[in-house]
Amino acid sequence: MKIYVEIMTPGNGKKYEIALDDKSTVGQAKDRIIQEIIEFESDKDLLSLGQNLSLYSTEDKQVIEDYRNVRLAGIKGGQTLILI
Repeated sequence: MKIYVEIMTPGNGKKYEIALDDKSTVGQAKDRIIQEIIEFESDKDLLSLGQNLSLYSTEDKQVIEDYRNVRLAGIKGGQTLILI
């Protein structure tokens, strides 16, 4: 099932709406988010930062571990996540 979330990127002050697969891991979702932002912005510099970035839940006020499943991590449609 697809979950649409809003991704904030403080580095450029922008927001993106991205569909995540609720069966993927947070790490896989993060990689997809980074890839979509790179394609949208034509910013290859983000690719080199990818391994050092994390997803932060504004709802739970914590970093979400990469190994967790998106659905089981509590990520819901309409939620805002910050790529830090």
